[in-house]
Amino acid sequence: MARQRKKQGSVRDALVAAQLKNLKPGWYCDGRGLYLNVKPSGSRSWILRTMVAGKRREIGLGSLATKPLAQAREDAAKLRSNAKKGDDILEQKRLERRRASIPTFEEAATSYYAEQEKTFTNEDHAYNWIQTLKTYVFPVFGKKTVEKIDSADVLQAIGPIWNEIPDTAKRTLRRVKNIIDYCSVSGHRTINANGTKITLPNPCDGVRTALPKHSTIEKHHEALPYSELPEFVTKLRTTNTALSVKLAFEFLILTAARTSEVLDAKWEVIDLEKKAWVVPAARMKMSI
Repeated sequence: MARQRKKQGSVRDALVAAQLKNLKPGWYCDGRGLYLNVKPSGSRSWILRTMVAGKRREIGLGSLATKPLAQAREDAAKLRSNAKKGDDILEQKRLERRRASIPTFEEAATSYYAEQEKTFTNEDHAYNWIQTLKTYVFPVFGKKTVEKIDSADVLQAIGPIWNEIPDTAKRTLRRVKNIIDYCSVSGHRTINANGTKITLPNPCDGVRTALPKHSTIEKHHEALPYSELPEFVTKLRTTNTALSVKLAFEFLILTAARTSEVLDAKWEVIDLEKKAWVVPAARMKMSI
């Protein structure tokens, strides 16, 4: 099928917005290098023909369905102006498409977690892995695209919990580092510097030097008054914590046992018929 074209010329040759959806397959010129390409399938897309670095190029500006005539003219005028200044507008378009594909940290973390979750053998670990990020990291820089995250962001998220809950803080920092490494190998933290591709360093590296050293003095949790225990157990049962954690915690409360004794308990030392749990002497604090 021969291409149908309108000759490029004055404003009188310009396309009319109300008629664009009724045009037959072909190429229709709006003037100054802007064309509407109507394909036999019925799709309609904008094409700009202009000179870039001494060569004539065709640059797609998008579909008529998402970009009306007025917007296409505005975008074409901007690109023509940039091309006249010597800008490589084709490279700029490629960078724009690449930036549009870069995920936010929250999106990257969710993807990474979906892959890692298959390897988790412990339900609690799987739950806590993503929950620490939702609680301490996503509110700080979860919506940032991964190539914009820097050490200051990581410090802002980890700093407040570094001494308060040190074990959780260290685990969370490791998870953030792993996710950023995942983004780096996926090409999402690569920039173009004067024609050379450079992978940005992991913002987690060196963050520890800005954080205080952890105290070696063990801090015990404050005891809960006995009168408040029923209310606590009620709240415990309705939390979103993993079921195994809630049951273990309640078992610990009811038996007044030590945490390690509950965590390391074996079924062979529990007699369900007699409703008795015999803790081996070797596992008692006094070993008696």
